[in-house]
Amino acid sequence: MRSNTLMPVSFGRDETKLLEMLNEGTRRICISRSAWVKQKIREEFGKEIEMLNEGTRRICISRSAWVKQKIREEFGKDIIKSDS
Repeated sequence: MRSNTLMPVSFGRDETKLLEMLNEGTRRICISRSAWVKQKIREEFGKEIEMLNEGTRRICISRSAWVKQKIREEFGKDIIKSDS
């Protein structure tokens, strides 16, 4: 029996570019979207038991906003360059 816990992240109409950035960026570096998000959580908050909940509470942003911020930081520059 699987015991996975899901954390959905929604992208609004004006945020579809972020999802494209995530898809292109993770494909380019050969990592799944899930693995990339988990890697960013470990880098940002360490290996605490409740790392995502504790970390986002500490910096006062939603989990979804944090994920979107990390997508912009990691892949935003590359997408902007490739559009030029």
